[in-house]
Amino acid sequence: MPLFVNSKPVASFNFPGGECSVNVSDVTTGDRVEVLAYLYTSDDIMQLLLTVNAIRIVNPDASVHLTVPYFPYARQDRVCNVGEAFSLQVMASLVNSLGCESVTVVDPHSAKTMELLQRAREITQMAILRASVVEALIRSKNLLLLAPDKGAVPKLRAYQSDLAERGVHVDVECCHKVRDPKTGQILRTEVPELNPDRGVLIVDDICDGGRTFVEIAKVIKERGRNTLYLYVTHGIFSKGFEPLKDFQQIFCYHTFRKPNAEEAQLVTTIGDVYVD
Repeated sequence: MPLFVNSKPVASFNFPGGECSVNVSDVTTGDRVEVLAYLYTSDDIMQLLLTVNAIRIVNPDASVHLTVPYFPYARQDRVCNVGEAFSLQVMASLVNSLGCESVTVVDPHSAKTMELLQRAREITQMAILRASVVEALIRSKNLLLLAPDKGAVPKLRAYQSDLAERGVHVDVECCHKVRDPKTGQILRTEVPELNPDRGVLIVDDICDGGRTFVEIAKVIKERGRNTLYLYVTHGIFSKGFEPLKDFQQIFCYHTFRKPNAEEAQLVTTIGDVYVD
């Protein structure tokens, strides 16, 4: 389980019936407890709830500080169709019920996340890029920054302004994608005309299967010879890395999928390492 208390992995297992169980007896809790939770599956969420409960049983007065790099269900930040749940609200309510002293989220997909969470702080996409090798690449190669859709634009514009304040000019463009709201299927992707002599860095917070980036890369490659790079904070990569082979380099803050030796030449983790 990708769950740590004061930097030490939490012991866990599942009963034959499927229920989760944790044990924090080997973890030194103390008055201040740092919990780092990579919530990749529903079991991970349940194990987090059990872990905080176990900590409070061991030390009822412990001050628990929770970090959730990828906040689950942030992509379901509203009800789109009749009969659906407000999934982000449910997830935020679960975390709020833990009564943590603080909750830190890394580059949440939706601003609604921070509205719903209590005592929360955000590590922004801009802060990550500013402290990473990605910024050095942007500056050295004069990369054009490309938002894959309008939802990614505000974060990218904020980073553009931050660079400008530090005397660095970058150009930002935006693609437009049209999805079927019921299936999530991309109906079409509209990509702006780009100078074929410039390298392009697509910037977004999440790569799940990568369909959006694959479609954009296909259009750009058909038009010219742009060198393509990709940055995503949360690399789910549910379809693996093969569909993203048109990119020269992929950067992510952390990844759900451990690259093999060959894939490691393509994927660079700039923040937390892969956690199995």
